[in-house]
Amino acid sequence: MLAGILTTLLAVFIAVALIALMVLAVCLALRHIKSSNAALKATTQLMDQRVARMKALAATCEDSELAQQIERVADDLRFSDSSVVLSVDGDIDREISRLESRESAGSASGAFEAVHRLEDIVKRRSCIAEGMRRGSF
Repeated sequence: MLAGILTTLLAVFIAVALIALMVLAVCLALRHIKSSNAALKATTQLMDQRVARMKALAATCEDSELAQQIERVADDLRFSDSSVVLSVDGDIDREISRLESRESAGSASGAFEAVHRLEDIVKRRSCIAEGMRRGSF
C-alpha cells in the first residue's frame, strides 16, 4: 500500500518537474525570439533610413542623370538583405554622406564618383550577404 502511494507521488513529481521544465524552455525561447525581433527591426530601420536619405537626395538633385543613378542604387540597397548588419554598412553611410555633401556643393563629377563608389559598396554588401546565407544552410 505504501509502495503504491510512493510510486504515485513519484510519478506526479516527475510530471510536475517535466511541465516546469517545458514552461521554462518556452519562456527562454520567447525571450530569445523577442530580442531577435528587436534586433531585426533596428537593422531594417537603419537600412530604410539609408534608402530614404538617398531617395530624398535623388528627389532634390537637379541633374536628372545623377538622380536616376542615385535612385537605381537606392533601389539596389532597398532590395538587398537588410536582416544583417555587415562591416560595409558603415562604408555605405559614409559614402551617402559624401554624396550628399558633394551634390549640395554642386560638384557633379564628385557626386558621380561617389555614386559609383556607393554602387560598388552596395554590390559588395549583396555578395557578402549572399555568402553568409549560403554558409548558414
